[in-house]
Amino acid sequence: MARGAEIFINNNLHKISPSLNVPKNFSYEISAYIRSWFVWLLHNINSVVSSFTYILINVTLLLFALYYLFQEGHKLKESFVKLSPQNPKPRSVCLH
Repeated sequence: MARGAEIFINNNLHKISPSLNVPKNFSYEISAYIRSWFVWLLHNINSVVSSFTYILINVTLLLFALYYLFQEGHKLKESFVKLSPQNPKPRSVCLH
């Protein structure tokens, strides 16, 4: 973060400090918080990207499977009836 932006943020935070009951000599050190956040992000970027990719692939496969199940569902039911070891008449009654 630019030094000027840090000074601007610290000055504005010190202006509202009295309403927050914060001591005047308290340092906010915004750049330290941002730096620690970036360090955490760099250490965990692998897990963040892999989790995002995992979720994206699973949602895509779920939508793909649901689309074809809704589109071809009647054929799926017929194939289950054909594979069933029961007599033809009771098979279709079980699946209604």
